[in-house]
Amino acid sequence: MPPDGPTEWTTTLRDTGRLVIRARRFPILMLVVWSGLLITNGTSTVARLTGAEPWGGLAYFRAVFALVALIVVAGFLFYLLTGAWTLTIDAEGVTLGRRHLAWPAITAISATEQAVTVHGDANLRITGNTLKDPKAFARWLTTELETHR
Repeated sequence: MPPDGPTEWTTTLRDTGRLVIRARRFPILMLVVWSGLLITNGTSTVARLTGAEPWGGLAYFRAVFALVALIVVAGFLFYLLTGAWTLTIDAEGVTLGRRHLAWPAITAISATEQAVTVHGDANLRITGNTLKDPKAFARWLTTELETHR
């Protein structure tokens, strides 16, 4: 079970030297849903392309929808496989996917209901795909930032 609150975040960071928060279940659920839509619409499109079924008005819509679903599935797979939604906090700073901000480079931390933005040389926007409670995480991260200054 991933750490899910300020106390657990602090304990994990102190015990292991780093805190890793991976993508939540929602992006994985969306990948499954869009994959199902791709399979459903893609199968009928392939059948029409091979000449097994005739083309109709709805068939063109399903073909376009299958293409859109393919693009969405590819995007979700890319983000999940590359760890783009994986957040790591350690002694060096904050890392989201392949983007890193060192503690001295962080100028501010702001939060909304949906996301936390770590401001610095480049901004890191940590969304609900990674965090359950962005405001609580922003308060905790601000405290961690103060200890590293």
